Amino acid sequence: MIKIKTSNVKTNVALIGSFYAHAAHCAILDGSKLTVLMDDQAVLFDIETMSILRHRSIGDETYFSIYPLSSGYLVHGELSIVRLNSRFEQVWTFSGSDIWVTQNENHEEFRIENDQILLEDWNGVRYALNTNGKLLWNTQ
Repeated sequence: MIKIKTSNVKTNVALIGSFYAHAAHCAILDGSKLTVLMDDQAVLFDIETMSILRHRSIGDETYFSIYPLSSGYLVHGELSIVRLNSRFEQVWTFSGSDIWVTQNENHEEFRIENDQILLEDWNGVRYALNTNGKLLWNTQ
């Protein structure tokens, strides 16, 4: 539940998304704009006018999280990592040897550090990408 308070209106908004979404990374607030990942849909809301500014299906898989990047977004999916521009159009996609979920609860399968995207797949293979989707290294 998101509570929105503008100068003269208080509103509660319930966002319903995938059971598999990471709650801490399913939405991005930037001023009065709220970008939300809802299953395979990316939606941009204007929370002051309570209107949808942009909406797009981004693929045919389960998506877990969305992160802001310069001029767009990075989406962590079950099968792929997807870079979107600010219009939610796909810029690049990257897949590993298996799904982007680990068997080891002590390892994060996805994180962004120092302009690198660090990944680990189900088989334990680790990868590093730059923000342009170029593979920098892997452990395979």
